[in-house]
Amino acid sequence: MRCLVARCAEHNYFLLRDPEYLKTNQESVAQAKQALEQIHDLGPGEQSATQQALENVTLYGNSFGMRCHRSPDVFLHSKYQFLGRALGLGARPFLSWEC
Repeated sequence: MRCLVARCAEHNYFLLRDPEYLKTNQESVAQAKQALEQIHDLGPGEQSATQQALENVTLYGNSFGMRCHRSPDVFLHSKYQFLGRALGLGARPFLSWEC
């Protein structure tokens, strides 16, 4: 559940650039890590699966942090490129400049 809250906050942060969503995302990732660590400690038969899940949550948190430090213009440019490709319009349907 915490991962869903984190993803929702991520989406809202990139749409609105409101630091409150960034804070919510970071708190949710921390809570998800804490829950996985508790499961890892309590369930010796599931340590491999919980370790993998913990690594994935850590990777998500790190990659989100890196994306937050990118320039908003670069982020928007990559979003428009993705949208253009998804619609079959090519890589630069909305913007005429490259980063």
